[in-house]
Amino acid sequence: MKNSLIFSLLLIFFSTAMLAQNENRLCGTNDISPWFVEYITQPDKYDNSLREEVVYLPLTVHILGTDEGTGYFRRSQLYDALCRLNEDFAATNLQFFVKGEIRYHDNTRWYDHEEYRDGYDMMRSNNVSGTINSYIVQNPAGNCGYFAPVGDAVALSKSCMAPNDHTWAHELGHYFSLPHPFVGWEGIDYDPAVPTSSYRSQNRRNIENVARDNCNRAADRFCDTPPDYLSYRWPCDNQGFSTVTQTDLNGETFKSDGTLFMSYASDRCQSRFSTGQINAMVANLNAQRPYLINNETYAGDIMENPMFVSPADDGVVDADNGELIWTTVENATHYHVQASRLPNLGGLLIINEVVTDTSIFLPELVIGRTYYWRVRAFNAFEFCTNPSQRYSFTAAELTSTEEIKSDEINIWPNPLSSTSALIFFEGTPELEHTELIWRIVDLDGQLVDQGKTGNNNNLSLTNTLTPGVYNLILEFEGSRIVRPLVITR
Repeated sequence: MKNSLIFSLLLIFFSTAMLAQNENRLCGTNDISPWFVEYITQPDKYDNSLREEVVYLPLTVHILGTDEGTGYFRRSQLYDALCRLNEDFAATNLQFFVKGEIRYHDNTRWYDHEEYRDGYDMMRSNNVSGTINSYIVQNPAGNCGYFAPVGDAVALSKSCMAPNDHTWAHELGHYFSLPHPFVGWEGIDYDPAVPTSSYRSQNRRNIENVARDNCNRAADRFCDTPPDYLSYRWPCDNQGFSTVTQTDLNGETFKSDGTLFMSYASDRCQSRFSTGQINAMVANLNAQRPYLINNETYAGDIMENPMFVSPADDGVVDADNGELIWTTVENATHYHVQASRLPNLGGLLIINEVVTDTSIFLPELVIGRTYYWRVRAFNAFEFCTNPSQRYSFTAAELTSTEEIKSDEINIWPNPLSSTSALIFFEGTPELEHTELIWRIVDLDGQLVDQGKTGNNNNLSLTNTLTPGVYNLILEFEGSRIVRPLVITR
């Protein structure tokens, strides 16, 4: 009987959000959950102590596209959004990691859904149990996002997922039970010229006062979130408060606090959850969602940037058959590669991809044009990494490597003793007495030595190489030849 009652309340909650969608274009979650009502009246019954150690919670990320497989939110943008999400939750000691692979779904009805029931169907059909399911779509029922209690997942508009947007944090606040600070004012356009008492018939909740005499039974029922009557998107002043002055039932004036993620302040204003909100989320996790605390092994910090193997900085690449190669980074599983015509890589991108390999082929390039590129490393836990330094290269019409150097290039001694310091080579006339860029890379893609050749066609090693198999890479006017190199004791 109790379970049936709770389910019925959830259905009413979900239906209320559906009815509000035409009035609320920012968030489709409008009400207080039954669990939160019980918690806020008796918080001492719940464990809401903040953990000393960071707890990693699993996310399943679903990216929606059209039936034709178009319109996906870019993976490169996803990592920036994940970085922002973890930064927003840093004070809670709750952090999120991506569990498994990113899931793609080609379904126009889900991708651009005007009705909440389509979003619920999307969640019911694709949710992964034991994780926090987040769906990135074109249109989540006319909002920037919403949390669906019945679907137990969040839907997010890709247009509200820029690096400085806090939509994801806002909706996960709802996921962990938090209401809006202005709850009860949804759909009401507050007018400071109208007496606040006249809104009593429209407001579904007690109206909160500045004096905090009713803070634990009005609006969001947190006493550390000030009154807020603004249920529309609003800008803040330099102190983070609303530009609209409001008046409570006692005649006291105030401005809404725009620093709260759960408010409707502009993203640039928002920066925090209150202590009461954090305690409620932690209590909700412990009481309602303990299955999320699975002690997943942390993948390890990414402490370095990729190093470029080819092309060399200011080098030349074949306009028709170019390739970018970089070294592996410890603990990294994915790399975001950008190449552009612009030095700041802020636009005109010819490559903007996330890959798992340490190389990527270039599209056809314009001969004589200079391009710029950089690489950024990630893993399932670590998203706030920095890109590598920027390198440049120029596209040229080149003869193939085989035609320039044929198969006649030789290196010796090979195998090479680990105590030797010189490697000699011979090849076609184009290589004779020409300064070449060389690199030695291990089979995992790690750069172990590099330099330029002397005029007597030798490589002077600067590092002592551990016995094993390596690749020796020689570059000449944008062309590259790779030869295996064996190091013995």
